[in-house]
Amino acid sequence: MQQPRRQYPSMTPSPLYLRYLLQEREQQRGRERKKGAAILLEQLAEREQHRIRADQLRRIEGEEMARRIEQLKLEEQKVGE
Repeated sequence: MQQPRRQYPSMTPSPLYLRYLLQEREQQRGRERKKGAAILLEQLAEREQHRIRADQLRRIEGEEMARRIEQLKLEEQKVGE
């Protein structure tokens, strides 16, 4: 039969060391949160740029379509004369 392991005082971490570990963990979490927030902001900016470019392309296509329709109307008028 095995005897239960005893914890010796020298084997337990000191409260100061435990506090240090906790502070390090919290600082790491803070850095990770900031990094995550920066990534999200970058993604939002990229999506906004994509949306603006898509809007510009739609506007240009609409203008080209309107010009083509006007051109076709003029051609029909010439044929009808």
